[in-house]
Amino acid sequence: MADRIERHEHAEIRWAAWDLTFWPDFRVEWMEVSGHRELFRHIVRHPDSPPVRWGSVAELTPWSCTVNEFHDSPFVPADHVDGFGTVDDVAFFRAIDPESGENRVHRVRFDWQLLQSVEPSPDHAWKL
Repeated sequence: MADRIERHEHAEIRWAAWDLTFWPDFRVEWMEVSGHRELFRHIVRHPDSPPVRWGSVAELTPWSCTVNEFHDSPFVPADHVDGFGTVDDVAFFRAIDPESGENRVHRVRFDWQLLQSVEPSPDHAWKL
């Protein structure tokens, strides 16, 4: 475990990170702000792990990337959908469908900031 404390004008921020032995490419990062009950936590790529190789939608497999990596990928722009809570993230993006060869809308879902699924979505479901 690695941890540090940052002191700012009105708050103290405590950071911690744990390596995940069952997912060696990832680690959990945790942040707590003094005076608040909120706890921010997410999974990020381990600094020693190779970066994601972006190719086609077919390579977006479960646990292959984090939400931050996805939003920095060639698949953006993506429209984030609010309202799924603090753990679950959903976004829509347009890309070539590997099965049909058509440029179509896809829905991507993340849980704990880690990719869970990608599936084609009807074009009328989201306008991109």
